Amino acid sequence: IKIDGGQFLAIAAELEPLTGYANPGGFDWREYSGRRMIVGTARVLDGTHVRYPLHPTTNTRFPSLRRLAAQLRTRFQRLHERLYPEPLIRSVADAILLGDRRTLNSRLRGWFVGSGTVHVLVVSGLHLGFIAGAIYLLLGMVLGRGYASASIACAVLLGYALATGGRPPVMRAWMLVSFALFALPSARQRAVLNSLALAFLLLLLANPSWLSDAGFQ
Repeated sequence: IKIDGGQFLAIAAELEPLTGYANPGGFDWREYSGRRMIVGTARVLDGTHVRYPLHPTTNTRFPSLRRLAAQLRTRFQRLHERLYPEPLIRSVADAILLGDRRTLNSRLRGWFVGSGTVHVLVVSGLHLGFIAGAIYLLLGMVLGRGYASASIACAVLLGYALATGGRPPVMRAWMLVSFALFALPSARQRAVLNSLALAFLLLLLANPSWLSDAGFQ
């Protein structure tokens, strides 16, 4: 089934409870998954078992934020398919620009790990900083370096952050960059620690389970 991202699907599969032994004093997969409301797993081996629901129960006229993020991510991936026809290059581009490392083979991943450059395969605040600087600079030439430019830049950055999966480090970076952009036209001094504390508070209000997430910490 060709999907664009964010669709509601019906899957025929057998849901199995989480298995595996706990690791006393260390990482516990079952506890980790339970905190994220994951109570079971299912594996679909045959694509014919996936169907579009005939009568969706949710209102699709106004897509949710998660649905929009999935659609953006899919559009970026299809753009990469046109820009990078070579699968190996495309897999690296997906990892660097979208944080999607699922298509990276073990050999290529081992090269990055062995060379100490695996961090470039993770979307971080550095990505958002580069994008924010470029967008704000271009908008500043047209609209001036005011609230309009800052608002548009923040909106574009939010779309990119959601398209990369909306992980805590990326969302935290988006908030910090947004605070910095709005501080420029207001001529206010930027307080890094205050901004960081406010970003932590807003993220935890949005998803309290991120408190135990390694990326958030």
